[in-house]
Amino acid sequence: MSGVRPHLVCSPGPRRGPTLGDQTMTQIALRSLAPLAALATYAFATTAMADTEITVGHDWWVGYSGVFVAEDQGFFKDEGLDVTLQMFASPSEALPPLIAGHVDIGMTTLHNLLLVAGTQGQPFRVGYFLDASNGADAIIAQSDFSSLADLEGHKIAVNIGDLNHMFLIVALEDVGMTEEDVDLVNMAPDAAGAAYMAGNVDAAVTWEPWLTRARQAGGNIVYSTAEPAAQNLILNGIVATETFIEENPGVFESYIRAVARGVAWMQEHPDEANEIVGRKLEVSADDTKAMVAADHIYDLEDNVAFFGEPGGVPPIRATMERVLGFLQQREMVTKPVDIDTMIDRRFVDQIAAE
Repeated sequence: MSGVRPHLVCSPGPRRGPTLGDQTMTQIALRSLAPLAALATYAFATTAMADTEITVGHDWWVGYSGVFVAEDQGFFKDEGLDVTLQMFASPSEALPPLIAGHVDIGMTTLHNLLLVAGTQGQPFRVGYFLDASNGADAIIAQSDFSSLADLEGHKIAVNIGDLNHMFLIVALEDVGMTEEDVDLVNMAPDAAGAAYMAGNVDAAVTWEPWLTRARQAGGNIVYSTAEPAAQNLILNGIVATETFIEENPGVFESYIRAVARGVAWMQEHPDEANEIVGRKLEVSADDTKAMVAADHIYDLEDNVAFFGEPGGVPPIRATMERVLGFLQQREMVTKPVDIDTMIDRRFVDQIAAE
């Protein structure tokens, strides 16, 4: 496990001053007190524990705005956490380090969560739902193409086997096409956006901020997650392994609480939040505002609704069933997946009750 490393706050030793020839009685008295002062300092240090260190894996995504705000505003520190945010190129790339214990908490899509559970039998749990793309993921095409159908026979960059691949399949089926009708070029979403901008592909399945950059360069969005067929298809959550959560429930809860607080702060200070998130994503505050508008960022109240009444069927289960059904239909998973054990409502219930 990479994190959960509380450590002692060490105090520096006494500073030495210039040496005088003759020691006065006052100096001798002060020096005689030094060992007592050192003992007092040590006693204080042993009781003052530093923040718990954890590493959180994530990709470059506007839906994690609440996390970025929590980091900027010191909400993790308020919860006693020293959080290192480790960036990955795509949501799926954060999962192997999470499984290996090099990353403690991950932020990823339901697609990747269910895919790993159905291929490796890895017992992940999701404790908080961060966002759902509502136009912030899309297929961007060069200016010569005005519709998805126009891309028949042309190159589309997409991360094959990942979430954006599923989105592309849904989009193609929605307009009466299949993967066989286009030429797929396999690359991660960020790389796909860069390849599009360089003119190396005709279209790319990517996300913000690449969509904004592509539009500014004259590109056309030919299909996005704002379309009815793609609603709630790309949904992200805060996840960890069962082992980590059972060994560190307080840490997991504290992280979720800080993120929920970050989202609430965003809602109260949208302009300042856009500045903070823009710096993280390396875009302007105006661009960030447009990105956030194309993404539904969930707050604590939304999560309470997702988990539903205690003892009942969580409403979010239907969304997870849809994604799992997609994976099963295409034989992308081989192991049984128990969705109910993956939904861990304890933390949202506790925070909401405070």
